[in-house]
Amino acid sequence: MRMYERIRNLVCDRNLPVGGVTASGEYIIIEQGQDEAGAFYRITTLQDNEWLRINTLYANGDSIETYRR
Repeated sequence: MRMYERIRNLVCDRNLPVGGVTASGEYIIIEQGQDEAGAFYRITTLQDNEWLRINTLYANGDSIETYRR
């Protein structure tokens, strides 16, 4: 199963955005949206090094990972 479907199943009964904490103690936010590339889920993780890791997962299987300080 692709990651997009795994996230969709995880948040199917929730109002987005939703926040949480990973198993390693990092804070995350899950958002849903759509842009010119299609429907997506965006997972923003506040890493221990104080950087944000932003994973955008598209319904077609594409994904983008970016970082911000």
